[in-house]
Amino acid sequence: MKHSHLKKHLQQQIIRNILLSVGGIIILIFLLATVGTQLLINFSLFLDKFKSPSQTTIVKDNATYVEPPTLNAINSATNSAKTTINGYGVSKQKINLYVNGKLVDKTTVTSNKFLPFLT
Repeated sequence: MKHSHLKKHLQQQIIRNILLSVGGIIILIFLLATVGTQLLINFSLFLDKFKSPSQTTIVKDNATYVEPPTLNAINSATNSAKTTINGYGVSKQKINLYVNGKLVDKTTVTSNKFLPFLT
């Protein structure tokens, strides 16, 4: 009888250990998914502080935003062989007119308006 009682006790202990291991793994996966990424980011930033200054690359971008010109509406149908294109742009901005990939005309914006192109 002691032999069967010992087997039963060992089986219960094995089942308990398996359930605790599976539960622990599930909790660990949940914590890694929710908190792990933030911890990894913070750890990498912490390690970055110890990098020597010669390894750090500083990029200065002096590019400024240049607003594209705004074209006025073009007539959809006309009897004329030429079309007038005009609009607004930033003062002293140079505007190039391309037709089918070829430069046709150039102009410079004066007082926020550019002179019409005749094509």
